Amino acid sequence: MKRTLLTTLLVLVSFSVRPQLAINNTETPGQLVLNTFLGENLSVSNIKFNGSAANAQTVRDQIAQFSDASAALSCEQGLILSTGKVNAALGPNNTSSVNLPTATPFTGDADLALISGAQVNNVCKLEFDFVPNGDTVLFEYIFASEEYPEFVNSQFNDTFGLFLSGPGISGIYSNNAKNIALIPSSSQPVSINTLNNGPNNFGPCTNCQYYVSNGIGTTPSINTAIQYDGRSTILTASGAVIPGATYHLKFAIANIYDNLYDSAMFLLQGSLRSATLGTQNFKAEAMTMLPNPATDFIKIHSAETIAEVSIYDLQGRTLIRKKNPGTDLSIDTTGLQAGTYIVECLSANQEVTRQKLVIKD
Repeated sequence: MKRTLLTTLLVLVSFSVRPQLAINNTETPGQLVLNTFLGENLSVSNIKFNGSAANAQTVRDQIAQFSDASAALSCEQGLILSTGKVNAALGPNNTSSVNLPTATPFTGDADLALISGAQVNNVCKLEFDFVPNGDTVLFEYIFASEEYPEFVNSQFNDTFGLFLSGPGISGIYSNNAKNIALIPSSSQPVSINTLNNGPNNFGPCTNCQYYVSNGIGTTPSINTAIQYDGRSTILTASGAVIPGATYHLKFAIANIYDNLYDSAMFLLQGSLRSATLGTQNFKAEAMTMLPNPATDFIKIHSAETIAEVSIYDLQGRTLIRKKNPGTDLSIDTTGLQAGTYIVECLSANQEVTRQKLVIKD
């Protein structure tokens, strides 16, 4: 009996000391954009939340800062935007149906309705103007939802969009915006039905290389960090812009058809930035890439240890991602069509170098 009790106590202690997601809901949406999300080489103004500047100046229960000491999200800090209260994200995952309705529900968004083709509820919408110094805007994000996995391929297809509008952009959304929250190497918007591993996490795979299961709420001692049953990997959104011009970004997420089962997006700290696509860049001297233009391959040498190299098209879709614990890397580019791409090199100490890559016939 004593041995059983001791074992139980050890399990409980072990479970309780595992690091979990933390939420800090003390800043307004405007402060969160400027203090947490804003990175380098651009300026931000005219911040709005759920349709108004006044909402962006008040602490709201759908947006907050998160920190992830457990590394369950493969990142440390950032912003969380949720269809319900942000505290629903807190681990462990001890239920398959978490739902914490916001105290100030906001209904309807024409762009999300266009993506989903359905009724849009519990909208969480953050937007602002920005002026880039470079010719590309980029940021990293994660999509997570309690709809996973049981409502995969159902009408309850919670969705979100990252809408970029401004000079030179001609999309199908409001203000001629385009959605840059896309499944890598495709034109599909990120949603429950476009990114999953089937209704039981055992297939069929739909872009599941970008999906991470977090259990179904029955194993809290294993899935300790966050509540949501599933999420995407870290994805990069980007778009071509004109340096010095004013653009608009809108981040929107919503429940589809019902008001149940919360979904969220995580925007990584300091990741909103602009870059210049050129052989000269912020840290171009730290990385060499030859040949450029290229046809079949490129060879990369870095002055620092390379953690990961990614190649994106100009719509921000990830076409190649390769991990490499060294300073030299060769990448096969035969699968890339003729055109211009972004090569992003992440060093072991988390410094980023970007260069333009031209693929020729």
